[in-house]
Amino acid sequence: MYSVLDRPADSPHPPATPETSPARPQPLRREDSPSRIAAAGLDLSPELVAMTYCSGDCIKLLEPDGRLAYMSANAARAMKDDTSGALYGTFWWDLWPDQLRETVKRAVGIARMGRLANFIAPCPTARGIPAFWDVTVTGITNEHGEVCEILAVTRRTLDRPRPL
Repeated sequence: MYSVLDRPADSPHPPATPETSPARPQPLRREDSPSRIAAAGLDLSPELVAMTYCSGDCIKLLEPDGRLAYMSANAARAMKDDTSGALYGTFWWDLWPDQLRETVKRAVGIARMGRLANFIAPCPTARGIPAFWDVTVTGITNEHGEVCEILAVTRRTLDRPRPL
């Protein structure tokens, strides 16, 4: 079992370091254009989509129930998804190894309450390469203060898991 830090949503994220910063982000690709994202039923601005491509992090938007609604190009590459959206609608925790699914569910539950959750855990890349991931999950609220989406950001790290 891995510990999940539960912090107020306005907590600052830890700064990137040379050890935790991923390689240079990939350029925006035509198949990941705002028109494709809009066709998938998402209302993401072109600016927001472009920002996800400027980040080396794996960025995902989840429905409040934990289903994958969008992922950045880096996230798609890490999951070996061809950006067709084949993974959309899948519960995010089902994309993690069995022993981490409860941890991921707990983090999504914390985010659903409008709080920030953070954990570090091992999960091999889509190519089977062992990796550790620093995972931050938080709720995104609507104009009424209700969590309407969940933002999940993962980045490879050299840090080891935090035991419970």
